[in-house]
Amino acid sequence: MSGCDLERYYPGDAAWQRFAAGFLEEERDLEIRERVGEIVQDEDLAAVIVGLVHHRPVRWLQEEVPALGDRSPRSCLEDDTGRKRLKTMLMRMP
Repeated sequence: MSGCDLERYYPGDAAWQRFAAGFLEEERDLEIRERVGEIVQDEDLAAVIVGLVHHRPVRWLQEEVPALGDRSPRSCLEDDTGRKRLKTMLMRMP
């Protein structure tokens, strides 16, 4: 599966909210979560990113990711298709 169609597998906002809820409950890395939140402008997304991307999540937001069709996570925030692509990828990360 290419990153260019990952958004087709987005399970919906309710599934995303259930997924993100577990990360929101964690009270670790709050300072970095706040920094990521300022960038992504989404508390749920910031919590998931910090929870899954343990090594330099702020820097990771700028890097091209093959699973995202060689887009950066931050660039995916610019449109609904990109957001769905990013959320789907995060939900599939181990």
